[in-house]
Amino acid sequence: MSDLAIKFVQFFLRTYGIWTAVAIVALAATVWVLVHDASAPGTEVKVLWGLVEYTKTAPIDSQPTTITSGNRNEPTTETSSSSLQVSKKHSPSVETTMTVPIDPQPTTVTTGERTKTTSETLPSLPGTKKHFNSISLAVAYGLTSETYVQHIETIRFQHNLRKIRTIESDRPLKDSAPGTYSFVFAPSVELWVDRNDFLGARSNWRKRLKYGVFEVHHRKDNQFILIAFVSESDGDRIRTLDGKIEYGVTIAPTLWKQFSTIIELPIGRIITADNRSLDIGGLEPLLVLDLTVR
Repeated sequence: MSDLAIKFVQFFLRTYGIWTAVAIVALAATVWVLVHDASAPGTEVKVLWGLVEYTKTAPIDSQPTTITSGNRNEPTTETSSSSLQVSKKHSPSVETTMTVPIDPQPTTVTTGERTKTTSETLPSLPGTKKHFNSISLAVAYGLTSETYVQHIETIRFQHNLRKIRTIESDRPLKDSAPGTYSFVFAPSVELWVDRNDFLGARSNWRKRLKYGVFEVHHRKDNQFILIAFVSESDGDRIRTLDGKIEYGVTIAPTLWKQFSTIIELPIGRIITADNRSLDIGGLEPLLVLDLTVR
């Protein structure tokens, strides 16, 4: 501690007394605890007008993940030439996914004793024809308020993603660097999907609203993935998209009651999007999107 700081402390104690100092410290600690407890996992926590700022995380679940294919209780493994070897420790069962590259060459993914081959095309640009092949989505069921944040962090780690920096914020998604994730406001998704240019939506480096902002991943293979929550029945219906049948599905940006299943949805699969709000009895409404996907 510098001499100036020591002199200030001595002056404060002589002027106001030690019990005043203790009361101020106790009050600051109490405010910190209250703000921390009131904040949801995954949101920015600010204390004392931004003097302390951090992101609240969920407690680590020590239970290993069960990877399933078809039957949710059937253990299996997933391999890919570009996949990272990671230890998964989140508890909900996860539906096996196929990595779908931007490169037109098909990717082969081995799951248990089955081998499937699939490919995906780039999100279509305005004026171009969309073509979809059959893909399987990554689906995780039975998430809770204690596990869903950790599951999202695991997805980020699997694909070696970092959050965009402040200087990279407020730019179109198409201008974000591969290997990053960011957040987009739900109504802007509807706006840019209507314009047939989802990648024109503005990204933000932080999740300003818990119930109205979706997380988007720009993976290193140049895929753009929307992280969303759906009901268990909707997760079952759309876990395989054949590119021909159009499905209607409602997605939420965060865990809420029936929205307890998480999906990793390639944005090129979104045909239409309509934004609406649900009154959940709090100060902030839950903003959901009614999508048509194929």
